[in-house]
Amino acid sequence: MTRKLSLGKQLVAVAALLIATVFIGAALYRSLVVGREAMSELLSLYGKLQPGLSVSEAEQVFSTNRFRRLKFINVSPELVMVRTPLEWNANNWLLWMDVTNRQIYQLRIRLEDDAQLKPADSPPDKLADARR
Repeated sequence: MTRKLSLGKQLVAVAALLIATVFIGAALYRSLVVGREAMSELLSLYGKLQPGLSVSEAEQVFSTNRFRRLKFINVSPELVMVRTPLEWNANNWLLWMDVTNRQIYQLRIRLEDDAQLKPADSPPDKLADARR
């Protein structure tokens, strides 16, 4: 036996569904638009950096270009990371900078989900000649 919902309960259910749809749509849109902008900024930064730069020089390049979607993080004395905003599927890119004596000797782009997984369409790693 089926029960009919009152008109008031039906309206509440429809309103809740519409609100949920709007929030999910906005989150997906943000992820797509912000994700593309962030990836573009990360590739731009990657193009401006080279092995041999000091960490402070890399920070200066980062700050003078005002990358709005990226975050520059000194993880440890041997590692610097630039991250894009988190995405739903953990496919956001990270720029890892391997450091020795405050000098960057390697730059590599990897996925958030796995620091060893190189995105198929990312540029090749940059490695200082002395470390090859």
